[in-house]
Amino acid sequence: MSPKFQVYKDKAKRTRFRIRANNNQIVAVGEAYEKYASCLKGIESVRRNCHAEIEDLTIEGGPKLPNPKYQIFQDNSSKFRFHLKAANGEIIAKSEGYESRDGCINGINVVSECTNAEIEDPFAIKKPISRNLPESKIEELPTPQPVATKQEETMPEIKAENVTLTTPVLPFEKEPILPPPVEKPEAMLPDLEIKAPELTIKTDDLMPTAPSLKDEKEITQEAGPIETTLELFAASKDIAKDDKVTFQGRLFNSRTGTGIPNARIRIHERDKSILGDDYLAFGNTGQDGSFSIPWKARPLAWRKNTGNIYAKFSGNEKAKSSQSTIQEITIK
Repeated sequence: MSPKFQVYKDKAKRTRFRIRANNNQIVAVGEAYEKYASCLKGIESVRRNCHAEIEDLTIEGGPKLPNPKYQIFQDNSSKFRFHLKAANGEIIAKSEGYESRDGCINGINVVSECTNAEIEDPFAIKKPISRNLPESKIEELPTPQPVATKQEETMPEIKAENVTLTTPVLPFEKEPILPPPVEKPEAMLPDLEIKAPELTIKTDDLMPTAPSLKDEKEITQEAGPIETTLELFAASKDIAKDDKVTFQGRLFNSRTGTGIPNARIRIHERDKSILGDDYLAFGNTGQDGSFSIPWKARPLAWRKNTGNIYAKFSGNEKAKSSQSTIQEITIK
């Protein structure tokens, strides 16, 4: 179940939207809009930009990224928050306060899955449209009647002309005359027998074109988002804290095995708490669909040195989402 948008009115009667996770927790809220239509445009902007990269302002000397992007920062209470900025630099969504950086990144992961999230909108106008439907149908019913009467008036004239043309010729009344035409095709039979080999050769020549029809069907099947498979190769078994680890794997078309390039891959650690799975690192696939994502090893949980990790692809307009199998790692 993906997250959802909720449209509502704030205390100043302005229109806003908020994003709720699967556990109904509010993850982020939008700006205040004076117009209802502007709020819907803000939701569409979040959908377009939710796969942006993360710029972490809490890391000194971290890289600066162009818009659109997520920005992680700490507020005056030392809580972690994030903003989602559109391509023009405008803030289109703001997060709640988180006690940890990992919790903040988990919130970003929820927003990143809003591409096809549903909108819960109590202000959507639907009843006037349904009421007008019967009226429009009633108005359309009388219109075909005069057209039909005109056609009925003109039809007798056409039939009358056809009758005068066909009445002198009565082919069905003169069945005994049919044998003479039959003799002519019989005379042509030798010619047909001679040309028969040519016809069989032509049909054989058409056989190689059959595979092209299958190719066209395969192309139509790929018109929508394709099914994907995500593989996460086995990580090292000997990992110590602060070691530089590289997660490797490959994303490819499930049917053809062709690699999917320029796809965002995220590494997560399975967590059964309310906050959801922990986010570790991310990277993009190369032209052959392979990826290599660096990560600085750290303890995965409180009083625990083992964890279950997996790779995840959230999907896009051309490819469906997929997730790798889970594997266990140990941080010494």
